[in-house]
Amino acid sequence: MKLIVDSGSTRADWCIVSDTNIQTVQTRGMNPFFVTPVIIEKAIRNQGPLRKHHDQFSSVYFYGAGCGSEKNDELIRYTLQKIFPNATISVYTDLLGAARGLFHNEEGIACILGTGSNSGYFDGQQITHKIPSLGYILGDEGSGNHLGKKLLKSYFFHHLPGDLTQKFNEKYGAKSGGLLQKLYMAEFPNIHLSEYSHFVIEHQNHPYIKDMTSQTFEEFLQMLRSYYAPSCLEKPIRFTGSIAWFFKDILQTKASEKDLIVDKIEQSPLKGLRDFHKT
Repeated sequence: MKLIVDSGSTRADWCIVSDTNIQTVQTRGMNPFFVTPVIIEKAIRNQGPLRKHHDQFSSVYFYGAGCGSEKNDELIRYTLQKIFPNATISVYTDLLGAARGLFHNEEGIACILGTGSNSGYFDGQQITHKIPSLGYILGDEGSGNHLGKKLLKSYFFHHLPGDLTQKFNEKYGAKSGGLLQKLYMAEFPNIHLSEYSHFVIEHQNHPYIKDMTSQTFEEFLQMLRSYYAPSCLEKPIRFTGSIAWFFKDILQTKASEKDLIVDKIEQSPLKGLRDFHKT
């Protein structure tokens, strides 16, 4: 049996692959910058199918946000080996997972727009260069937490139209001080900010929200334009992640305006990764 994992900061999707069956389950996200081995182990052992088959897996392929450094990779590898003792554990970045899931062995630019954002040029085998990932404080343009920041600033500066302000207050309460306290006291501020993107998704057809999301993707796509060489931008650009998926029409429109070739947008790379690891 094989286990293929696509983990972001908010959630992790686990694909259990056997000779006769494929099953997908979810746990909380397992970004090693934000969770401990104890939290990871508890989340896995609370998921019935993972606990049931823990000693039957021969291979575990873990693609995760926050992976890519020796320290973080070893934290994930050590924890998974403890839970799945008979498996060979392989740990990779979420960006390589996106690239393999979206491109398999083709060339192009793989992009993630989820809780955070990331992109890299994939030569068909590996990520050869990528925009530095600066996290939710300095970067993450086009992501869920980026949209959350834009929404909150619009609310606090009284830029939201009256109908949206009313709906925002009904959903989150009208005490701005309380909202800020929750944000700055949150255990995982990036995830907390990203939760406000749910409001953006709910009201994505509102003209103000459309304009706000267009600006967000404009920033992300302009970053691609300024960072990657023209020869790279001639290749297909493919996206995965919840934000890319829910706003794919706006994202496609903005990309076309910049003469960028976006030919695939997937909510998750897991199906592509399953095909990649067939053999």
